Amino acid sequence: MTDPTRHRLWAELRGDSRLESLRFGALGWVPRKAERVVGVQDKFALCVLRAGSAGTFWDEAAGATRRVRGPGVFFVRPGGGQDYGPAADADRWQEFYWIVEGERPREWLRAGWWDERACFWPVSAALAAEAWELFCAASRALEQRDGRALDRAKLALERWLAEGPWVAAAKDSRAGESSIAGVVEAWRRDLARPWSLRECAKGAGMSYTRFRARFAEEIGRSPHAHLTRLRLELARRWLRATEEPVKAIAVRCGFSRVEPFIRAFAKAHGETPARWRAAQAANSKKARL
Repeated sequence: MTDPTRHRLWAELRGDSRLESLRFGALGWVPRKAERVVGVQDKFALCVLRAGSAGTFWDEAAGATRRVRGPGVFFVRPGGGQDYGPAADADRWQEFYWIVEGERPREWLRAGWWDERACFWPVSAALAAEAWELFCAASRALEQRDGRALDRAKLALERWLAEGPWVAAAKDSRAGESSIAGVVEAWRRDLARPWSLRECAKGAGMSYTRFRARFAEEIGRSPHAHLTRLRLELARRWLRATEEPVKAIAVRCGFSRVEPFIRAFAKAHGETPARWRAAQAANSKKARL
């Protein structure tokens, strides 16, 4: 950041959020970039080029520099190269961006929600406008030190990422990969769905017996155990980030009733969801003191 007067930044301090698997290291809004950004990024960065903006972008997928115009989205990963910005004085380059840290960005990468290459994705005006609203909500939450609003902003950003056009493209590019990986990705995208493991096996082109054996070979646990694990992972994030009733979270995470959810959670964590949530809130409060 060579000229901080052209950047508005918010840094998230430890303890601001209960959703600790994702941190907003910084948010920035650049109303006009005069210089190009060239070099290697050391963090995950999601950038959105505003409508009407233009310049050039080095596209890793194409292996060439090409002219781009907003609205559009580009992703940068740690160790990834950067070369973008205005190519001429007449170019108007406006962007806003998130620098994200924690465990979740790497999970987004594995799920195909985050493009691992440096490439530019043109998006609709509606999708770009939604991203701007998410950016503003996250900025307000950080400015006001509003932990609940910050957690909501994180979950909303993740939903936005999971529905972007890059997701379908990533799925198509992995068409030749393991059918088991495709099943797990489908689960991650829609954990609220009452998945039938036999139907999943059929969709993967296997008998149920073969599906279970292949799943255990590749994932290291049974399909049912892994699906439950994914649902409990999502439940933990909702318990930390919101005050939704436990019953509502159980349904959101794919449990048919609250009782099986409570039993599965207690077996995995040694306490009920309500007690676990209370303990997390108490620990977070202590960390802020």
